[in-house]
Amino acid sequence: SYFERSSDFNFDSNPLAPGAGQLVPLFAGPERERLHPEYVARLRDILSTADAAGVVVEFTLFCVFYNENNYRDSPFYDPAVDRREFFNALTPEKKRYVRLVLEQLNDFDNVIIELVNEPYWMVRDPAPVLRFQQELAEFVKTLAPGKPVAWNVDNTFSCAFDEVPAANVLNFHYMRPECVPANWHRNLPIVDDETGFCGSANRPYRQE
Repeated sequence: SYFERSSDFNFDSNPLAPGAGQLVPLFAGPERERLHPEYVARLRDILSTADAAGVVVEFTLFCVFYNENNYRDSPFYDPAVDRREFFNALTPEKKRYVRLVLEQLNDFDNVIIELVNEPYWMVRDPAPVLRFQQELAEFVKTLAPGKPVAWNVDNTFSCAFDEVPAANVLNFHYMRPECVPANWHRNLPIVDDETGFCGSANRPYRQE
C-alpha cells in the first residue's frame, strides 16, 4: 500500500524504490477488488524462501505518507482525503485490502503483522489514529487468529502509554533503553524495530 521513489529522503540508493518499469502493482485493475497475480506470486515466494531459511517476516499493512508523492503513488490515493487524515477511518476499501492480503499470509506461520509503520508521524490528531489501529488489530485477529500483531509504539519520544491495541509485539524505532523497564510489566516482546540516523559506525547501533 506504500512505496517510495528513488529521490525520496535524499538517499543515495533507496531499496524501497522500484526501478523504472519494475513496480509490481498491488491490485489487479482499478476496481481494487483482487490482488495482482504477480504481486501474490512474489509475496508467496518471499515468504516461502524466508520460511525455508528459518526467517520470520514482519508484514506491515499500512504506512503513513510522509509527503504528497508517497500519497499520490499509493493505490489508496483519494484527492478528497488529506494524507494526514488517512488513518481517521478504517474504511470498507481498506478492510477489503487487509482481507485479501491475509488470505495469502494465512498459509504461513513465519509472519508477524504490523498494523501501521510510524502512525505517530504526519497525522493531525492522534486520537482517531489510535482508534484506527485498535479496530484494525481486532479485524486482523478475527481474520488471522494465529498471527502475532505488532504495534509500532513510538520514535524515542515516549516509553510509557496506556492503551495497547490488541498487540502481541511492541515495536519501537530508535529506542531508548528505558523503554524496556517502562513496559516490562506488559509481558510482551519489546523490539528495537528500526534504527538509523547516527552515521555509519557500528558503535551507536550496538549501544542502542
